[in-house]
Amino acid sequence: MKGKLFYFAVASLLGLLSALEESILFFGLFVCIGILLKKFRNFTKAQLYLLLCAYFIFIGIGHLSQATNMTRLTGKEKDIAIYFDGDIKIEGGRLTATVNAIPAGEKIVVRHNIETWQEQELLKNRIKPGVACKITGTLDVPDEARNPNAFNYRTYLSRQGIFWIMKPDSLDPRMCRQQHANLLTRLKRVRHEGIQYVVKNFPPETAAASSALLFGDQTLIDPGTYEAYKKTGTVHILSISGLHVALLSGMIYAVCLRTGMTREKAETSLILFLPVYAVLTGLSPPVNRAVIMMMIYLCGKRFGFKIGPVDAVSLAFILLISVDAFAIYEPGLQLSFCVTFSLLVSTRGILPKFKSFLTKSAAISLIAQISSLPVLLFFFYEFSLISVIANAVFVPLFSAILPLVIVLLFLHLASSQLADPLLNLATELISASNRLSEIIAAFPMSDFTVGKPGIFLMLLYVCAIPASFLMWEKRKLLALFIPLFPLLLQCMIPYINPYGKIVFIDIGQGDSIYIQLPYNRGNYLVDTGGRIPFQTEQWKKQREDFEPGKDILVPYLKSIGIRNIDKLILTHGDMDHIGGAVGLLAEINAREIVLPAFVQPEGYERNILKFAQQRNIPVKFVSAGNRWKEGKTSFQIVSPMGRSQDKNDGSIVILANAGGKKWLFTGDLGFEGETRFIDEYGQLDIDVLKVGHHGSRSSSSDPFLKMVKPEIAVISAGEKNRYGHPHTEVLDRLSDFGVKTYRTDENGAVIYTFKGQDGTFSTQLP
Repeated sequence: MKGKLFYFAVASLLGLLSALEESILFFGLFVCIGILLKKFRNFTKAQLYLLLCAYFIFIGIGHLSQATNMTRLTGKEKDIAIYFDGDIKIEGGRLTATVNAIPAGEKIVVRHNIETWQEQELLKNRIKPGVACKITGTLDVPDEARNPNAFNYRTYLSRQGIFWIMKPDSLDPRMCRQQHANLLTRLKRVRHEGIQYVVKNFPPETAAASSALLFGDQTLIDPGTYEAYKKTGTVHILSISGLHVALLSGMIYAVCLRTGMTREKAETSLILFLPVYAVLTGLSPPVNRAVIMMMIYLCGKRFGFKIGPVDAVSLAFILLISVDAFAIYEPGLQLSFCVTFSLLVSTRGILPKFKSFLTKSAAISLIAQISSLPVLLFFFYEFSLISVIANAVFVPLFSAILPLVIVLLFLHLASSQLADPLLNLATELISASNRLSEIIAAFPMSDFTVGKPGIFLMLLYVCAIPASFLMWEKRKLLALFIPLFPLLLQCMIPYINPYGKIVFIDIGQGDSIYIQLPYNRGNYLVDTGGRIPFQTEQWKKQREDFEPGKDILVPYLKSIGIRNIDKLILTHGDMDHIGGAVGLLAEINAREIVLPAFVQPEGYERNILKFAQQRNIPVKFVSAGNRWKEGKTSFQIVSPMGRSQDKNDGSIVILANAGGKKWLFTGDLGFEGETRFIDEYGQLDIDVLKVGHHGSRSSSSDPFLKMVKPEIAVISAGEKNRYGHPHTEVLDRLSDFGVKTYRTDENGAVIYTFKGQDGTFSTQLP
């Protein structure tokens, strides 16, 4: 079976997916692969039988994993004993930790709001792995994805065996006790204290990089810096991976030999140390993969059996998914194995063609980029256009920084004074690297948004990439263009798609409506949502606040391949309508910004205008009478008609004909604006009304509803919002008029998909 374990890894994966996804597609793929192996790889009947066994064994593992992955808690529990055994994050005014609930014996997430900085310091000093507490609070079910393609936190946690989030009424660390800890928990405590040590003793940038490179904790990295590395396609160097494991193993092996150990004892020491290292670095999928591969190699060397690198990575994959079937959904695991396998295969026929260090480094970066492309697009919707060049710079740099911070940590533990010169050097290198990444990331088109590929495109990528590598081995450089076929096809899909859509995005307590016309003839965004900023004490501030434009709109638009929007229409100046604009425009280009006339821009509106000026984005002030048309779809501005005392009544109101329906988007129009609207337009039958001001009692009056006569109403309001929107009076009025009502607080995103003059409504949540 030498050299054939890869096919068993593929069979295991398809078996697992057949069970977890309950799709016959993966069985069909397995049958096709079996036929190809018999015809082109001369697999014997016995080998094919073993392959079939692997497939069905992993179907069994998948079903067993699903059957046993359930909660033993009811959700009604109030008093729970918890044992801190996972990651503990204290940032600003919040503690977040993964704990074991006793005696249920299952993991839950604890989220505790910290009231004072004294409490924060007490929690930092007392709460660590191995501590047990009794808490009283409520158990909540994690949130689902409330918008298309959004991150599903509930699914993410359930794949880790977590089904509840506990919100304690209080968490007094003085009432907690250190418990007897097993070896695993003790190692987790060492990791926790190691992170605290570098935070306390190193400068912020150095502490963040050291924490990431030594302990696998990226939470300390500045969000802007992390985004810069992401845009340059080098964010992987901030994660512990095979490169780090190989460098560290080489260092330890060399030290062991220098101290007089025999090779056999040095190898045995490494075999024993590597699992410990995996725990100390957070047990991430890339580390687990690299550690298992290194242990397989060392065991083979130590005990006299040889296993090839491709077989080693295949065996590591089989072992990992045997222990944790849901690990296959981790992007880190997918990227790690895709890139590693591609590079190992390339060492035979592709990389030997390149003689110089520079050309070989460029080839390695290119292979890694191509092999990771489908995973990057599926999870992150974009890829870096400059990653090959950037990796050629940053990989050698971090290959020097890693051993430097390892030596720095141990030297600092021995003597901080002796470590100062090394600390200064590390700080300068890390700071220079961060600045360089930000400079490179600022290049135009540093990253390219394509969108999330569907299953058909994913299959095309999976077929095209190996085919390109096989042709590259035969010195056909044109093979590199093969993966461009599915990429170009994906880029073309919006332009050949006859369907349009109008999406009322669940932006929380605010408004945001995305309109995409058929064949990509128009992309418009009406409002961006936003949060009203509140003054908080310095100690309560987090590294990165939640911001709807950046955290909801940008991921959604990128997931559907949107790089540019034709019009960003900001109906009026309230923060819950325009607060996300700058965060959005930092990532998504707008060809025009539309604002209401008759209003003097102030506050945050001025920030938007300043940003637009910096980006050379045209700004247009509109009033009743402005209109535009694309094909059979038309848009007319019907308000504002003049100055209003209330900012809400000066909202841009849009009358649209799209998808066979007449729409009225009202912004935050109130009673005064509605009265003026009635006086101006009289009877106006529409099909769909975007209810004004989130369903506030100061909008949607009886005369207004009688005038517009909507069949369907959509209310954009935040779940459990502090204002009580939508108000009962408004819901009752809509019901009295026989209007079918959708609500983003209950339904998540509300989506109207149309072709020609026909369309259907759907909601993100059932």
